[in-house]
Amino acid sequence: MSRWQSRRVQCRCWGTSAMLRGPRRQQSIGQPPGKAAKGGHVCGDGELCQPEGERLVVFSLVLLTYFMVVSGIVYDVIVEPPGIGSTQDPYTGSVKPLVFMPGRVNGQYIIEGLSSGFMFVVGGVGIILMGLALDKNRAKSVKVSYATAGISSVVIAYVMSMLFIRIKIPAYLH
Repeated sequence: MSRWQSRRVQCRCWGTSAMLRGPRRQQSIGQPPGKAAKGGHVCGDGELCQPEGERLVVFSLVLLTYFMVVSGIVYDVIVEPPGIGSTQDPYTGSVKPLVFMPGRVNGQYIIEGLSSGFMFVVGGVGIILMGLALDKNRAKSVKVSYATAGISSVVIAYVMSMLFIRIKIPAYLH
C-alpha cells in the first residue's frame, strides 16, 4: 500500500472504525490544509480523536476539580475552620474529637468537607461505572463487574451521605 492510499484504522477514542486518507497525520478541524492537530486525527465523521492518555489526564483533572468544589475548599480557604473539632464529655471530663460540626448547616470542619466530598466522588464514579457496564463491546464478566462495582459505589455513597447528614442534623427526616 502506498503512502497516500486510503486505509481503514481503528479510532482509539471511541473504538469506531475510521477511513483515513494519506499519511498518518491528518488535517484537523480549524487547521490549514496539510496541518494536523498535535496528538490527534480526524475520523471519517469529522470528529477529532484524542489519544487515550490525554483523555485520562482530562478526566482526572475534572474529577479532582469536582472533588475540590464539593468538598468546600473555597469555604475552607476563606473561613479557615479548624481541621477537626473537640467536645468535652460531661461525665468524665475528657476531651473527645468531633468530626462534624453539629447543628450548623452552613459551617464545617475541614475533615467533614473532605469526607463528604469523597462520598460524592465515589457516587459519581459509581454512575460512570454503571454507564461503562452498558457497552456492548465488552465481555459479559467485565460488564457484570462494572455494574456490581457501580451499584455498590452508589449505594455506599448514598448511605454514608445520609449518615453524615443525620450526624450533623440529628432531627433530619424524623
